[in-house]
Amino acid sequence: MSRCPTRKEVISKVSDTIFSGRVLNNSHRGDVVEMMVAMALGAEWCFVGLGWHPWDLQRGAGDDRVRIQVKQSAALQLWGPTKVPTVSLNWSARPPSYFRRDNPDELIEAEGWFCELFVVGIHSEKDAAIADQCDPQQWRFSVIPTPDLKEGAKSITVNRIIARWPPVEWGQLKQSVDKAVRVLALAQYEFWQWDDHGLIRCKRDGNGGAYPEVWRGNRWETGTAYAVDAITGMGEDPYSCGECAEPLSIEQAQEYAAANQVDLLGPNQSKKNSR
Repeated sequence: MSRCPTRKEVISKVSDTIFSGRVLNNSHRGDVVEMMVAMALGAEWCFVGLGWHPWDLQRGAGDDRVRIQVKQSAALQLWGPTKVPTVSLNWSARPPSYFRRDNPDELIEAEGWFCELFVVGIHSEKDAAIADQCDPQQWRFSVIPTPDLKEGAKSITVNRIIARWPPVEWGQLKQSVDKAVRVLALAQYEFWQWDDHGLIRCKRDGNGGAYPEVWRGNRWETGTAYAVDAITGMGEDPYSCGECAEPLSIEQAQEYAAANQVDLLGPNQSKKNSR
């Protein structure tokens, strides 16, 4: 009677059988690329993609979380060359039916892609003698912020991805993701330059409940009614100062911040509203 193999031996057999080939089965290749991305981004990103979780990687929680779905496409399949390399984006009109049951404390949108970023691994090698789909050096990665996509998009060709979001090597992936995360964070704000008062920011709020903040003394403070008036022209204070702030694009705000040592995403350090 044969000896029962150990857990380590089973894992080794699975690895040697499924992942030792130079061209991988499509579903198994997805697992490999997810691990490549997780290893590039580091320990601050948690892998949550086991089972049927809607996203694969997450950093932070609550309003500060950032979610990534990892996708991949390869020019070679086990059965031959890929005819039209295409990536599924999985837009859904509703969350998975099991999600709230299995994740009662996790927020999820009523519809969408259920992530802030897609990271798409692209393996373009067509020569089976050279291709090695387990080698991170043969992969390139495109980082796609979901606000860049047309709402409801369910798939996209690899050629379009490459043209719109130029792919980077594995060693550059973390930098590319960090940059995209920062742009997403900045997009939550509107910015203005206020003569003699500095920079104003206000979080975008469809309900109009956000209050402007002013950069003073190397920190963000909650603005007064004068700041409201400066950005809207309809301040709460009947004795308005009459000054209007100049709207800035995100790029202009970044230029201003670099020149004036402003932390655009710094915390509000006000203890209370004051004049």
